[in-house]
Amino acid sequence: MNETDGTVDKSFDLDFSDLELQEVPVIFAGKNYTLREASGEAAVRYRNALTDSADIGEGGKVTRLKNIASVEPLLVSLCLFTESGKRLSAQGVAQLFPARVLKKLFDTAMKISGLKEAEGKESLVKQKEELEKAIQALDEAEELAGNDSGGLQDG
Repeated sequence: MNETDGTVDKSFDLDFSDLELQEVPVIFAGKNYTLREASGEAAVRYRNALTDSADIGEGGKVTRLKNIASVEPLLVSLCLFTESGKRLSAQGVAQLFPARVLKKLFDTAMKISGLKEAEGKESLVKQKEELEKAIQALDEAEELAGNDSGGLQDG
């Protein structure tokens, strides 16, 4: 609420009475599919899988990623429907679609579901900071293992 004139800021508009689910038609190998925006449950499952794929060490730093590749087919499987309204399993999605198609389906699902931040300067700076932290954590882990140069020497 705006304290000066008592009006409500439009960014707080929570009237979803005319909300339509975002859907994108998909045709692959002569078959029709529909890619729908993620439900609340699908978004939670995707975020949990993403979080479960990271080992977090001291100071909240990511020390290791495991099974990260499985999160993309998972989200697509939760958003992609056949003509009869059935979903494919994550494994089925990964087996059916080539990598370039799966990547495009994933990127589209993220966008229509509001799970992807806009690629503005603030978002890119945040991503840069997160990547720098991850690189630092990996460097520290290599130093602790005595494996800083990987046994390779320049020259």
